[in-house]
Amino acid sequence: MTKPNVNISKFFRSDRDAVENGKWFPVAPGIELKIRKATSKKAADIRRKLAAGFPAGIPEEMQHENGLKNLAYGIIVDWKGIEIDGEEAPEYDADLMLDLLNDLPDLAEFVASISIDDNNYRVDDTATAKN
Repeated sequence: MTKPNVNISKFFRSDRDAVENGKWFPVAPGIELKIRKATSKKAADIRRKLAAGFPAGIPEEMQHENGLKNLAYGIIVDWKGIEIDGEEAPEYDADLMLDLLNDLPDLAEFVASISIDDNNYRVDDTATAKN
C-alpha cells in the first residue's frame, strides 16, 4: 500500500508573528481588533498570573472575570474605530476594554472564538508561493 504524499505542515503551520503579536480582525463596520492567539506566550503569562495564589484552582466565582481579564490584558493587543462617549478612543487601554467586555458579553465571546481558531493564524502558503 502506498502512503499518500501530504505536506502536513501546510495544514498546521502557524504565522508565529500573528500568534504572538496579534492580527487585525474586523469586528463591526469600521471597527477592528488586533487579537493574539489564545496559546500565545503573553496570554499564557496572563493566565498564570491570574491563577497565582490559587493552588487548588481559580474559584468558580472568579473564573468568568479572569477569562475577561485574559482577553483584555493578554489576547487583545490594539483597537481601531472604537468610540467611547462619542469620542474616538485613545490608544488601546486594557482597563477600558475590560469594561467593554463586561458590558458586551457577545464581544467577549466573539474575541475568544477568534483567538482559539487555529485557521485564523495559519501561514498563507499561496502568498509564500508567489514570492
